[in-house]
Amino acid sequence: MARIPKEKVHEVLDAAAARILKAGGPDGIVSRRDFRRLLFSLGGDEWRLVNLLYRFMDHRDYRPGARITRADIEDSLDYIKTKLIDAYDLDDDGLSPEEVAEMSALGKYAVQLARALMDQSSPRVATGLELKEKLEPLLEGLFLFGFGSEGDYPFEAFHREASLDKLHRDTFAQALELDLDDPEQAIQRYVEDTSAFQRDFQAYHRDFREDLGEPAAQVARLLEKNLRDRRIFILGLDDWRVYPRADHPWYWVGIAPDGSLAGLRSQVIWT
Repeated sequence: MARIPKEKVHEVLDAAAARILKAGGPDGIVSRRDFRRLLFSLGGDEWRLVNLLYRFMDHRDYRPGARITRADIEDSLDYIKTKLIDAYDLDDDGLSPEEVAEMSALGKYAVQLARALMDQSSPRVATGLELKEKLEPLLEGLFLFGFGSEGDYPFEAFHREASLDKLHRDTFAQALELDLDDPEQAIQRYVEDTSAFQRDFQAYHRDFREDLGEPAAQVARLLEKNLRDRRIFILGLDDWRVYPRADHPWYWVGIAPDGSLAGLRSQVIWT
């Protein structure tokens, strides 16, 4: 399961707090009667989160059971975000499943609801071609980094018709009709577990330029939600004697629901 940006968790907490405050009416004071009326209108994860949030605020108040004010809500939100959410993002690169597992019940429910909302914003596709079309408008400004590359190249959405059951070196070569004995087409590098790159892909773009963080996260969610057997391949032997070129085709791909190959393509530069 992918990491989740803590900002997304903040958003669902803000929304839950706004519901509680609104339940109090124009005076901005939420009584227990106001709160019970609010709970009757909610369901599922949202009900649990709002209930836990209110009880947390009520417990923090010096007189449990007293009415909750706007100041109580704002003070509690600041504490929750800082101490119960952000403090668990140890590497400041999004909350991992392991970090979430250490959270309180309130933090876990906030993450659960945030992830559900993110999943709704990343629709499932039926074909690799449909995925390619959804990826294309998100790629502007995103670029490949790492893998020892001496240049940062943009991504392009990739799709190739196929009927794949598993994705590995041989099936990838068959789908692209590669001649693995040709130094130019040989697979120089194969990454079977792409989770570390997916995490770094999001963090790097977010840190490089803030406005690139969300499209990078959307791309990662689309790939994770719609592709299985996600792998990274780099072509062209890293040997100047047999492959006298600096550019090496790079693929981050997986198997789409229709069995075709889809994902991203770019290139690394090795001189």
